[in-house]
Amino acid sequence: MSDPKKHCCPYEGCKAAFNRPYRLTQHLLVHNNVKAYACCEENCCKSYTSKSHLERHINIVHRRYDEDVIYSCPTCQNKYANRQNLKRHIKIHHNLRIPFSCDSCNIDFKKKHQLSAHMYIHTGIKAFSCEICSKEFVTLLEKKKHMRCHKNYKCSECPQIFKQWSKYQAHLKSDHESKEEIAGTHSENAQV
Repeated sequence: MSDPKKHCCPYEGCKAAFNRPYRLTQHLLVHNNVKAYACCEENCCKSYTSKSHLERHINIVHRRYDEDVIYSCPTCQNKYANRQNLKRHIKIHHNLRIPFSCDSCNIDFKKKHQLSAHMYIHTGIKAFSCEICSKEFVTLLEKKKHMRCHKNYKCSECPQIFKQWSKYQAHLKSDHESKEEIAGTHSENAQV
C-alpha cells in the first residue's frame, strides 16, 4: 500500500501531489523557474531543474552516436545514453536488483526509504519534529538524539533528578554505591 499523496502543490491550477516533501520541493522549482543545473556545452544556454534532466539533454543533444557512451551494462556490455535506460535494461534483461540513486550526488541506496531519508539533506526540509518541544530536524537520527534531552532520570536513593544518563550514573557511583551495584539495581527504575 503506497503512502497517500499528502504534499500538494500550492499553486493555483496545479494538481501535482507527492508522498514525500522533498519531491514537492523539487516540483516547486518548476513554478519558481529555478534551474540550478546548467549545460556547460559551448553556445548552449539550456538549464534544468534536476540533474537527471540535464544529463538527458546532454546525452540527446550534445553526444554524437560514435562517442563513448558512459553507461554500459556490466553483464552484457550494451551501451546506453543515460543511467535511467541502463537501469531499465538491467531490471528487464538481467533481473538484478537496482540500487536507488540520488540524482543530486549519485550515492546509491539499497532501499527506497533510505534514499527518501537521504533526500532531506539536499532539500533542507526538516521533516522530523519533536512531539514535546516542536523542534524540527532534517534526519530521524538527529531527532532521536534530541529526544534524549526530554528524559529524566530520578535517583532511587535521594530526590535528585538528572537530564542525562551519564550524569545519573556518575551520581550513583560517587554518592551512593559501587560501580558493580549500579548496573543491576538502579538502572531499571531510573527513567521518569
